[in-house]
Amino acid sequence: MMPLRVQVISDFVCPWCYLGKRQLEIARQQAPPDLALTVSWHPFQLDPGLPREGVDRQTYLTLKLGSRAKAEALDAQVVEAGFKAGILFRFDWQRRQPNTADCHRLVWLAGREGCQEAVVEAFFRGYFCDGIDLSLPSNLIEIASQAGLTAGKCERLLAADEGAAELLIEEQSACNLGVSAIPCWVVNHQFALHGVQSPEALRDCFRAARLREAGPPVLVPPAH
Repeated sequence: MMPLRVQVISDFVCPWCYLGKRQLEIARQQAPPDLALTVSWHPFQLDPGLPREGVDRQTYLTLKLGSRAKAEALDAQVVEAGFKAGILFRFDWQRRQPNTADCHRLVWLAGREGCQEAVVEAFFRGYFCDGIDLSLPSNLIEIASQAGLTAGKCERLLAADEGAAELLIEEQSACNLGVSAIPCWVVNHQFALHGVQSPEALRDCFRAARLREAGPPVLVPPAH
């Protein structure tokens, strides 16, 4: 029986996407053999209009959410959820809100090179747990090369526009699907779940996809 294909649509500045990744890992570990998965990662930039060098994170969140107090309250909520999931979010170490286009281009390359999962984890961990500025190409190269890509290929990609067209195509595909919240999980091109899902909800979706095996995507609203 062919593995189920799970396409994860996410962004590296979305903490709920990192939390969702942990839930997916649990669901995958607990799934029976008939629900084996192949997982791929796809882009959805939350703010593609940010400058390439990024902006000050606190200023950005204060403007976006309306006040610094709201930004701090949201960070505290994420920290608590992360602690339960085994993720130590260190927002106090993160100074920049980056443009994530280059991260997604490197993840696209990692998919071709067979190390996508490791690069995805490394970008999430670097940004949220280690306070690494993802707007600096040198940091991206170091992170990606430690996760399996060669530094030379990373440098060539970042120096050119390789993967840029694919990034636009994939983001347009997500919009055409109706993606409005991330993470979004698209299973076998049949079911799409928005938002962080429990391992149980993900496994239920895998079972439904296995039973159906064909047909147009069915959007499931975000969990609340």
